[in-house]
Amino acid sequence: MEDVPRLRADATPPAWNGYLLTVACPCGVVFERWITPWDAELDLLRAVGLN
Repeated sequence: MEDVPRLRADATPPAWNGYLLTVACPCGVVFERWITPWDAELDLLRAVGLN
């Protein structure tokens, strides 16, 4: 099987005001997003609504 470049993701440890999510593309582009507790809760509610 061929070795396919993949996205790499990492997150800082959670703090009281959220955490930093980092996603790196094999091409060298890095995406960062600060996730607040409110953002995380909304994402969970959306995921539950899909089931």
